[in-house]
Amino acid sequence: MTPSPEPRVFDIRHGYLHYLLDPMSTRYQEILGRKKSLVDHALRAQVLNDAYKDDFLLLVTESLIKVVESRLDHKPAAVQEALKEGLILAPYFGEALPVYEKQESTMTLYYKEMIQAIDVVKEDKRLTSVEFAKQPTPGAAVPVAAPRPS
Repeated sequence: MTPSPEPRVFDIRHGYLHYLLDPMSTRYQEILGRKKSLVDHALRAQVLNDAYKDDFLLLVTESLIKVVESRLDHKPAAVQEALKEGLILAPYFGEALPVYEKQESTMTLYYKEMIQAIDVVKEDKRLTSVEFAKQPTPGAAVPVAAPRPS
């Protein structure tokens, strides 16, 4: 982070969530690879950064991060905004996170169960009818790719 006139709390929080969640996606890339056919829907999203279209693990993580942020900020509409921008798994994670919050496992333990439960057929049906934004939502940040850990 470089000095700035305004605190960059959002950027720091977003980066920290990548730090926590990127390794989990990498650890379970075999499971996520079986869900990769869903990326075809993201390819239709004009405002989605190409890095997400090329890296399914990054797309999964960013979808989850947007949902976590929407819950922390008490902005449930941000889940639909994220979907319209091309973060195709935001609605799934929007449904899965409340379940996670009610149980006792840590995310490190629960993550595998959560991604295994992604029903490709159900998500495909949900995503088929989505009309993606033609331009960024006013006031919403356009997703910017974070670097993948080595």
